[in-house]
Formats: sequence, C-alpha cells, structure tokens
Amino acid sequence: MYVFNSIQCCIYKPRVNRFLDRNQVAPRQGPWNSKPTSRTPAPRTPNGGPNASRQPRKFTMKLSKPPKKPTTERELSTRSSITSIRRSASVGASQPITRNNSPTNGLATRRSVRNALSQEEIEDLPNTVLNYQTAEDYLTKKSLCLSGEPYTLTHLISILFQITQISSSIPLPVITAIRAVAFIMKKHEASELAKEVAQQITEAITPNIVDNVIAAIAPQVAKVLTASDLLETTLGQVEHIRSSLVREREEKEQNFATAVERIEEMAGNLYGVVEECQNKLTPLPPLLESTKEKIDSLTTQFSDKTASLPSSSLPQRTYSSVVAAHIPPSADRAVGRAAIRARIYIFYSTVTTPPGPQRQRILSLYFELSLVE
Repeated sequence: MYVFNSIQCCIYKPRVNRFLDRNQVAPRQGPWNSKPTSRTPAPRTPNGGPNASRQPRKFTMKLSKPPKKPTTERELSTRSSITSIRRSASVGASQPITRNNSPTNGLATRRSVRNALSQEEIEDLPNTVLNYQTAEDYLTKKSLCLSGEPYTLTHLISILFQITQISSSIPLPVITAIRAVAFIMKKHEASELAKEVAQQITEAITPNIVDNVIAAIAPQVAKVLTASDLLETTLGQVEHIRSSLVREREEKEQNFATAVERIEEMAGNLYGVVEECQNKLTPLPPLLESTKEKIDSLTTQFSDKTASLPSSSLPQRTYSSVVAAHIPPSADRAVGRAAIRARIYIFYSTVTTPPGPQRQRILSLYFELSLVE
C-alpha cells in the first residue's frame, strides 16, 4: 500500500521550482486536495484519523543506486505491475489510474480467497470459446496453430508455447503455468511416442521371431515326440514283463508251498513207517540168537552124521538151504514182512519229488528198507 501511494504521489506531484532552497518545504498537492496547504502543520488528532494533517515532505537529492535484480517470482510480478502503471501514467496525468485486483499483478492490500470451481463450471463461464469448433476458429484467427494440420499432442504443445509469447503484459505466473503444462505434455508425448514405437516394433518383429523359433525347435520337437512314443512302447513292454515275472513268482511260491506241504506230509508218513519197522524189528534179535544156536547145533549134528556117511552119497547143501529147512515158520515175521512191503510200495507211489539230492536220499532209504525184507 505504501508503494502504491508513493507511485500516486510521484504521478500527481506538481512541478516545483528547481531554485527552491533545499531546506524549504514545498506544499503537497494532489487529487485529494485542490487548494495549497499552509506551511504550518495543523494539529493532528490523537488517533491519527481521517482529519489528521499530513506532515510536510522534504525534497532532498539522493544518489540513486542501481535497481536490484528480482530474484523471486513475487518480485518479478511486482516489478512488472509497477512498470505497467508507470507506462500508463506517462500517457497523461488526466487519465485515471485503474488498479488490477488480480492477486498476480501488483501487491494486494489484503489476501483474497477464491472458491475453487469445478471443470464444468469453468467451461460454462461466458467466453468466446465454448466448444471445439469455436476453439479451432479462435486459434486459426489468432494464427496460433498450423492451418490444415491435425491437433496432435505435438501441435498443442507448440500452441501453448506460442500463447506465452502473445503479449509482454501477461503475468509471469500465467506464463509459468502454461509452460509447466506444455513441458508435462511434451514428456507425455515422448512417453506415448516411445510406447507407439515399441508397439510397432513388437508387431513387426514378433511374427518373424515366432517363425524363426518354430523353425529352430521343430526338429527337436519331432525328436522329443519320437522319443516319447518309443519310451511309451518300452514302458508297455516293461510293464508286461513285470506282470509276467510277478505271476511266475507267485506260481513258484505256490508250487514251493505245495512241495513243502507234500514233503512234510511224506516225512510224517516216513516217520510212522520207520517207527512201525522199529517196533517190528524189536523182537528179531532174540529170535536170531535162538536161530543161531539151533543152526550151530544142527551144524554139529550134521557134521557128525556126515562124518559117518560116505561123502559121495550125500548131496552138497548150502547154508541158506539148511537154515531155511530148520527155521520154524513165524507168523509174526511173515506179517511184518508183508506190512513192510506194503508200506514201501505206498511210499514209492507217493514220491513226486523232482530229481535232486532229496529224491536221491528218499530212494536210498527205500533201498535200505527193501534190504530189511
């Protein structure tokens, strides 16, 4: 506010005699006071209200320093607003000064709060451009676009950059915002272009890659299929052989179990026959002793008789015939021999053992039993 009032004072300050003394005070005049004020200051109210008198201003000569370069966006905006006000004031003091209430131009007296509008509300604001057709006509009329060219992303970016160069009085924040949007759109355009190029390259190269890969792996695939078929056939044969071996093993196990059962049964029968034979042979030793004694006595008698008889008249007899002639028949012995013979025949008929050491032992036992007869 102080800067703005100072600017107004500079604009409406009347010309002062250059020969005034440096210690004299020139009266302050302006649009708020048409009559010259006295040099004697009027008393001021305690609170400094609207009736308070103004202090006389002293004009002194000071060496002006070179203007400081603006460093921030706010300083740039303030400097541009001051320059625009001075340009408008240089046309004539009679023209009124208009203040721009925009928060981006000049220094605002107070902070203004704007309500955010939606996109639909902004589009409905009264303006020359309300739709696509009016926008195209406006850009063509202002020569901001390329005639006959489609409105691509690149074209729109160039239009935004051209808008920033329409006038030098455009506020710096507006130019900065437009440039920010343009650069963001430019980056987005590069990304979209890269995606489109990648898509085109993919569409162009993918069929060739697929064909080359198929042509390269086709022989290997054929070999794999052939090996798979051969392996399947081999597995079928192996499964058939395995089932045959399992079946044969089960049959052999059954035959072995049957043979073991038969051997156990025959061993039981043989044990019974041997036990019966032992029972039958138990009374034989006493009989043999008595038979031997009788044979000895008969031999003695026979030798005595033969000694008295001439040798030519007596026929020669063997020992077995003599023993057989003098042994009395024994019914128990005959029954035992018959039982042993019957057992041997039964045992021989039931022998089904395959050739081997076990069959040889059974036949040797049969031979020994036959000798007992």
